[in-house]
Amino acid sequence: MAERISDGEEPDFVLIAVAAELRDLLSLQDCRFVWDPPSGKGAWIEPDGTVRLNPLRWPTTSMGLPTKQVELPVRGGGRTASRPRSPSAGDLASSSELASQ
Repeated sequence: MAERISDGEEPDFVLIAVAAELRDLLSLQDCRFVWDPPSGKGAWIEPDGTVRLNPLRWPTTSMGLPTKQVELPVRGGGRTASRPRSPSAGDLASSSELASQ
């Protein structure tokens, strides 16, 4: 994805491609981007793939995801830009890598 951005591809097309990859990677029903900073409430995925529910580390291997909507903050240039929502169980570390590109 970083290459597509550096090649000058339109940001909206890059977002569509990232959403499609996340849907495939995590077997999602839906994935959308919200151009707001992460809410800091509910469940979210950290850069290493750890799922947190408020301050708790959530055991996704044995319990799946804690809520129907999970935030995956998009990071770039040392800051958090936005958040795709609704990942489901799957390879969370890979999804975090996609979101940080």
